[in-house]
Amino acid sequence: SGKRLRDLLIRRASDGVQVRVLYDRFGSTFAHVTGFFKSARKSGVRVGSISQAHPLKGRFQINLRNHRKLVVIDGRCGFLGGMNIDDRNLTVPGRTGPDRDYQVRLEGPAVTDMQDAFVADWYFATRENPEVFRSDAYYPALAPVGGGLVQIVPGAPERGGRTILEALRYAAFRGVRVRLVLPAKSNHWYTSYAARSLYEPLLLAGVRIFEREPPFMHAKALVVDGVYAMLGSANLDYRSLQLNYELNVEIADPPFLARLIEQVESEIALSREVTIEQHGARPVVRRLTENLCFLFQPML
Repeated sequence: SGKRLRDLLIRRASDGVQVRVLYDRFGSTFAHVTGFFKSARKSGVRVGSISQAHPLKGRFQINLRNHRKLVVIDGRCGFLGGMNIDDRNLTVPGRTGPDRDYQVRLEGPAVTDMQDAFVADWYFATRENPEVFRSDAYYPALAPVGGGLVQIVPGAPERGGRTILEALRYAAFRGVRVRLVLPAKSNHWYTSYAARSLYEPLLLAGVRIFEREPPFMHAKALVVDGVYAMLGSANLDYRSLQLNYELNVEIADPPFLARLIEQVESEIALSREVTIEQHGARPVVRRLTENLCFLFQPML
């Protein structure tokens, strides 16, 4: 899938379209070290890579990542969510199924905020003067599209992630129905163990936890009272909330919410609910492993 996208961008650049591709060096290590974009660069595609460790530029932080997944087309249309460019998102005969993920297409003024996030990241990676982008060619006047309320939420390294867990617990204590849907089997084994170390206080507070059976669910979405939704690239973990650069979108739009709720309910129907009795009966070795993984979560 990566090769197909690269070759498509090469064709667009050959047609005279200005194409810029930005990737995180850690998340795309193989592409970086093998010169995956060499042919694209030769064809006129501008390619930048983000690294937080660059002594020549005065950067020494190796623990920060750019986890954003966004596309902006002509300054008028944007895509964001949790989807990576990876064959695991494709339906392949003989395999359990593609990774579960959510991606949203946006039009209207919110696309300008998405482009602002890309321009900031592009400058960080390439030091190209941002004034290059300050024209109607990149930032056309955008009229509202549809009746929904939409706001882009860029995330950057900060503190305060545990307050979200406390908010979930307090909401459950107040009688709010709180349901979490998590993958039964993660793409990284240690993240599943680290997450399960936090189950007990949530279950005791009345939060219902559902583990989605394979294929792996990579989606990140929040729905509140059927009137508000947030989705994007951020996970509910230490790295996304305090270390990574992320991009989410807030949406208040009844038709969109109805479709997203339907999708979430379909995930729950294919999930196994975790009860406090089952969780409390897990072996001691598993508990120790969970606690150990939790201790190392800032580095995972």
